[in-house]
Amino acid sequence: MQIRGIKGIIDGIYHLEVATNSLTLIYELIDDGIDSYILPDRKVRGLIFLVSCVYYRSSWKYKNRSLRYCFLDSGHHLGAIEASAYLHDRDIQIIFDFDKIALNEDLGFENKEFITACVVAGEIGEKSVRKLRDKIPFVCATDYFEQNSFVEAGYQNTILPESEKQKLLLPQFQFDKERYLEAVLNRR
Repeated sequence: MQIRGIKGIIDGIYHLEVATNSLTLIYELIDDGIDSYILPDRKVRGLIFLVSCVYYRSSWKYKNRSLRYCFLDSGHHLGAIEASAYLHDRDIQIIFDFDKIALNEDLGFENKEFITACVVAGEIGEKSVRKLRDKIPFVCATDYFEQNSFVEAGYQNTILPESEKQKLLLPQFQFDKERYLEAVLNRR
């Protein structure tokens, strides 16, 4: 995730460490950022969440069927971000069409991890930032890796140029927030 303009936090790209519920700074921003890959000619003051997939976590067991789990898991991550935004009265924008190829490359993901979507939670300004000035060193999320060309080809098919599509509308639901939070926390 990228954080910019939040008091008390260094502007940078962070890894969300789920096991310790903490953020690890992996890249400090200057006049650059991931904004330019997602929203060219715009600068986001706030948060940009990148939803990525480490497909070998599923493909070692499910082989080609793991492609669907990659996108299913991404949908779960998007749902968790959306639920959190709702509970904290924050507006978000979910974005699927952006320069994933360049972003994957500059994040150093090789073919071992790939971006599936992004969520913007913040103020979108007119000022632009440049692309990342340096590639980010990649740390593989699995101990070892075996390539699956079917999964990689399936992902490549999702990053084709933007197509004619229906605009993604955010749900307009109203839930009792206390009951909704309880349902989220007790869902498993």
